[in-house]
Amino acid sequence: MYLCYVDESGDPGLESPTPHYILSGFIVHAAIWHPVLQALQQVRRRLKAAFGFPVRAELKGSGLIDPRRLPAARRKIYRDLGKRNVRVALYRQYMSALPKIHLRYKRVFTFSVAVDKEKVKIFYRQHDIIRMAWERFFDRYNTFLRHNHAYGMIIFDGEPQPRLRAILRRMRYYHPIPDGTTYRQARVAHIVEDPFFVDSAHSFFVQTADMIAHAVYRFLYPHRYRRYRLHTLYEYLLTPPANMVIKEVTRYNKYGIVPIPTIKNAPV
Repeated sequence: MYLCYVDESGDPGLESPTPHYILSGFIVHAAIWHPVLQALQQVRRRLKAAFGFPVRAELKGSGLIDPRRLPAARRKIYRDLGKRNVRVALYRQYMSALPKIHLRYKRVFTFSVAVDKEKVKIFYRQHDIIRMAWERFFDRYNTFLRHNHAYGMIIFDGEPQPRLRAILRRMRYYHPIPDGTTYRQARVAHIVEDPFFVDSAHSFFVQTADMIAHAVYRFLYPHRYRRYRLHTLYEYLLTPPANMVIKEVTRYNKYGIVPIPTIKNAPV
């Protein structure tokens, strides 16, 4: 049994200032859940020793880059770390620790789905960003589980969302995908139960998914804060021999990032 912790970067609104909507999964096999939790706790203790970041405080990638986006109650914790270069150093230390956890315990993975909202407006008549992103995410996660002869669950940040439950339930019975000149049913049969929802403030696993999602955003959109080399944060997860990214989720790139729209030969 695999547990997939999911968090997002950006938002699904077409008219919002963000150009993206990204879902990232941090996947852990249930048999090693407790050792991985202990490893994440050790990483957080090292962050406290090196930077003074509280172990129990919620860690958010966007907050490390720009604390102004955080609620006032949490903003002070991030600002007390110091200048942005210090916060980026903390981010790098966390991301560099994740492949080591994968190398030690093996069955720890990640992949992402990234929606380019401007391209969706151009190439698609329907602009339901949530449906596009989550259908692709459920499908790719189900494929990973099927190839590993396993079953899995989804744990997502936030309050229960009936929309996600409805999407997954429909895909269990009706999920046609292109197969040459026709379609075939690829029912999502390896994801058990409906998605579970937790408050990210109480889960190191969901916070890790958040860090990955924001790193994917910086990887795909490197134009801001270029001097901090934020686009290299995601590259820690791609570094051999501890490559924890599931590259097989897409044939459009080698980064384990499923692009939407999937336009052949188009950049991610």
